[in-house]
Amino acid sequence: NNKELLTMKNQIHVLENKVNHRQMQGIIITTEGGKVIAIDGGRGENADYMIEYLKEITGQAIPVVDAWFLTHAHNDHLPAFFEIIQNRASEVVIGTIFYNLPSIQYYTRIPGEEDNDGAETTRKFFELLPIFADRVCLASGGDVYEIGDAKFEILYSAETDIETNICNNASLVFKMTLG
Repeated sequence: NNKELLTMKNQIHVLENKVNHRQMQGIIITTEGGKVIAIDGGRGENADYMIEYLKEITGQAIPVVDAWFLTHAHNDHLPAFFEIIQNRASEVVIGTIFYNLPSIQYYTRIPGEEDNDGAETTRKFFELLPIFADRVCLASGGDVYEIGDAKFEILYSAETDIETNICNNASLVFKMTLG
């Protein structure tokens, strides 16, 4: 029910993959003060659903996302954001983009621990960065950001000395307090 969704504030919406039911992560947070925050977004094929869901919960033809957090470079997290920023930018207004991705070389430096998925997704991020460079914020451990009624405390950002499960262990980790 659209009317019911519009009245939900200080809510966390965990999106499901409506396309093919493969693993993905896309989260939308709405605050009491009317702010909208996205986390990751899922695979490229999830972009349509993400946009439609944003329209539904905001009631806006062109939804405004005040902040978008990108956690790490696996292809079930960032490609929907890539699709939106590259090909659908006129359909969503995006404010600040928070991230902290390691270099492409990070993913291939340890024999046996290569993460080609992470390297390829990171390569795509840096390829597209000029499109949105004026909106980025490099988030680091210890930083605190307040977006309306949501407070994000950055607990951890990429450390290149970790040598196992390198893409997941390079995640941007935060604690969110909502309302």
